[in-house]
Amino acid sequence: DPPADRIVCPRSLEHACSRYAAEVPPCAPTTAEYEPYRVGWADIAFGIATYNAQHEMSLLAAAGETWLPAAAGADLLLVTDADDPRSDDEIAPRVAGDAVAVHVHRCPRCRGNEGWLARTKVLELFREAERRWPSKLYFAKFDADSLPIPHHLLRLLDELHAALGAAQPWLLGSAACRGKSASGSAQTFSQSATCHAAGGAGYVLSRAAARALGEATPDAAAEATLFAQADAETYGGEDAVVALGLRGAAGVRVLNCGAFYQFRPDQYANLPSHQTDGVRFAHLSPTPVSFHTIKHAPWLRHIWATLQARNWTLNEADWTAPAAEEGEGAADEEARV
Repeated sequence: DPPADRIVCPRSLEHACSRYAAEVPPCAPTTAEYEPYRVGWADIAFGIATYNAQHEMSLLAAAGETWLPAAAGADLLLVTDADDPRSDDEIAPRVAGDAVAVHVHRCPRCRGNEGWLARTKVLELFREAERRWPSKLYFAKFDADSLPIPHHLLRLLDELHAALGAAQPWLLGSAACRGKSASGSAQTFSQSATCHAAGGAGYVLSRAAARALGEATPDAAAEATLFAQADAETYGGEDAVVALGLRGAAGVRVLNCGAFYQFRPDQYANLPSHQTDGVRFAHLSPTPVSFHTIKHAPWLRHIWATLQARNWTLNEADWTAPAAEEGEGAADEEARV
């Protein structure tokens, strides 16, 4: 069993990462004792790129009832489109107990919904977060349909702060390593592939990394150059853009922690492994940092309540598919995902 003050952070089991990991000598484990600096929630800013849609509002409201209050003292930055017609009060969810301060920012170059790529908006998110809070240590980006487990995330950042600190540029998440083949497929692994931190599961930038990324993408022209490179070398999403930008700006490679999960617990329990990047329920860390693809607010509340009731222990028998909202069937949602 892991010590109570350590996070079990397995390698990503994504197929390409596993093949690459086999070629890399393993790190020697350390038995060194250290007294980690206790990173507090006031040192951390969360960021979510959002847009004007009812399901996004419902998911953010559920976050305000579940995981956000568990990060009391942190700040949350919501970045939406410049032409979002809602007021800031309509966009920002209420967080139980006002535990987390919610801030709304309108991305000047984001209009009409950039869609799943969301790359302009995410770059703006990190620039604005670092501008607002230059003394914050870490910036964590999640999606509205992500479910972070805050105390596991905080403990992991505690460990990394002691080992690396925020003055070094680094990117933390579950690595996905995909290059492009001659046919243009984004699924072919190569040694030259840019490994990115899978965006839906969430990822964290150190203060130095956020600053380097912002300095490398100060305007639309710099963004366009980076986007063109990302389209040529990767599948082109925001997570790949962030990784590519950090590689060019500061030589950063992703720190691979497989405890950031791209799917829900019930998907790992019930779907064939080829639909979950090769990961089965038995592979899950006992200290998960996040889950993803939680498309409906009742699912998010259900998963949070189940984890809480089990004292954050994963029990496979618990994970039948959560009940969906009326009119939003689980089967239909699986088809859309």
